Amino acid sequence: MTARILYAPLDPADTEHVLACQRISTRCAREHDPAYMPGDSESFAVALRSEGNFIRHALIALDTGTDRVLGWAMLSYSRDFPDDPMYVVVEVDPDARGQGIGSQLQHRIRALCPPTWPSRQFFAEAFLPADADATTHPTTRWAHACGWRLNELDRTLRLAWPPERCDLDALIPSIPPDYTLHTYVNGVPAALRESLGVVRGQMDAEAPSGDIEFSAEAWSEQYYLHYIEEIRQRRATLVETVAVWEGNVVGFTGVTIPDDAARLMRVAGTGVLRAHRGNQLGLAMKTEIMRELLAREVANPAIETDTAVDNPWMLAINRAVGFTDYCQLAGYVIEWS
Repeated sequence: MTARILYAPLDPADTEHVLACQRISTRCAREHDPAYMPGDSESFAVALRSEGNFIRHALIALDTGTDRVLGWAMLSYSRDFPDDPMYVVVEVDPDARGQGIGSQLQHRIRALCPPTWPSRQFFAEAFLPADADATTHPTTRWAHACGWRLNELDRTLRLAWPPERCDLDALIPSIPPDYTLHTYVNGVPAALRESLGVVRGQMDAEAPSGDIEFSAEAWSEQYYLHYIEEIRQRRATLVETVAVWEGNVVGFTGVTIPDDAARLMRVAGTGVLRAHRGNQLGLAMKTEIMRELLAREVANPAIETDTAVDNPWMLAINRAVGFTDYCQLAGYVIEWS
């Protein structure tokens, strides 16, 4: 008997349905990562709230006969950068697939964006096996059937933790003496936030992203502080290493460390201002932040990062410090209609 499905808004304060969505998300994640460890339910709920830097909408697909959540979707878009593409998440319980639920969710969640919103693009991501042909993978075929197109492909890389200290020390490059490296936890000092915001804005715009574009506008101090606050609300710590030249940040790299030591750390961006590239600052900052994590005796099992296949420079740096291929991250885009 076919379930009668109700598509309804998801209230982040609705603990029962939020937990059901998190269980679906965990099942989906374990399809590509059997050892995936979810965060706590409050951290998951934080990612659904429309506060801070982002406006968010969420939907659930509910079996009205059993009150079982069969799938969920979220739309997220930036208050500060309204021209940036809008991010879509769609996940369906593996036991409920084949009923058109994902197709309905992706269509209905996009319809919740205000028609006058400046951005005209939506993007979404999906993990694929490391050796899969992204162009013919079933996820891509489903996306194409819904009107999305494959836009970009990243390598998801992992570094088992901890690495050998001697291996990191051997990689430390010699950088010009007028650059200094500094590491901070949960935010750089106020005097460095403006210049760090410039570098982060440039990274957003210049990081390979297919044929979609992100704003090059600098992050404001308020945006940066909201960014850190959401990381903390998700039960994680942000560590950042910055390269400073003449009192200004010209490069950065970051890592988020979940409070739950069973969960993976994530690279939180890496970038160097164009005028300062070619000085090995990327490799220097990567090795420096790894040494800082070793000094903090971080116990999480690995660090994960996503690097575009058409960014050979960052792929080379990540592989030099020990990252290896784990899977692929496919990016899809669809225009407003």
